[in-house]
Amino acid sequence: MIELGGNISLEGFKDVDNSEMTIIKKIVGNSTKKINDYCKSFEKFKVVLKNIHSTEGSKKFELNVSVLNAGQLTTSQVVDRNLFIGLSSAIRKIETQLNK
Repeated sequence: MIELGGNISLEGFKDVDNSEMTIIKKIVGNSTKKINDYCKSFEKFKVVLKNIHSTEGSKKFELNVSVLNAGQLTTSQVVDRNLFIGLSSAIRKIETQLNK
């Protein structure tokens, strides 16, 4: 597990390249700032990556994102072939749920 700050954790990212991790950290960091701005009591942001299908020319990722806000857990799940698009989609789903 990778901890970013005190309230952000990334699980399942040990096999991801350093260059990809830099982009993932930026996406997660910027999203966490945005979510923190409109949440009452933001506590934790967690991303879990599972590599569910991997062949030589193709990969499929399952991303589970959860936010703990004022004791209430909000989650989203996305399966995508592109890690960055999948992560952005899962975070967008969380933002939509929190804005309701």
